Amino acid sequence: AEIIVLKNQIDQIQDLWLNLSDQISSALSSLEPATKLAKTYENGKDKLMSWLKIALGELTGLGPIPSEPEAVQELKIRIDDLKSEYNGLAPLLAKCTEDGLELAKYCQNPSKQGLLKS
Repeated sequence: AEIIVLKNQIDQIQDLWLNLSDQISSALSSLEPATKLAKTYENGKDKLMSWLKIALGELTGLGPIPSEPEAVQELKIRIDDLKSEYNGLAPLLAKCTEDGLELAKYCQNPSKQGLLKS
C-alpha cells in the first residue's frame, strides 16, 4: 500500500515537472520575437549613436564661423554634407523608433503580446 502511495506521489511530481517544463518552453519560445526585435533595435541605435558622435565631433571641430567668404563656403558645404548624411539616416531612425515603440508595448503588457501566460 505504501508503494502505491509513493508511486502516485512520484507520478504527481513527474506530471507537475512536465507541466512546468512545457510552460517554460512555451514562455521561452514566445520571447524569441521580442529578443530578435531587441537585437534589431540595439543594432540600429548603435549605428545612429555612432554617426551622431562622429557628426558632433566634426561640428565641434569646425570652430567659429570664419570671416573669409571661401572659408564660409567650405563650412557651408561640410554642414550641408552632414545634413545630407543625417537625412540619409531617416529610414534607420524611423525603423529604430518603430522597433523601440514595439519593444515598449512588450514591456508594458507582455501577457497581451503572448509573451507570458496569464
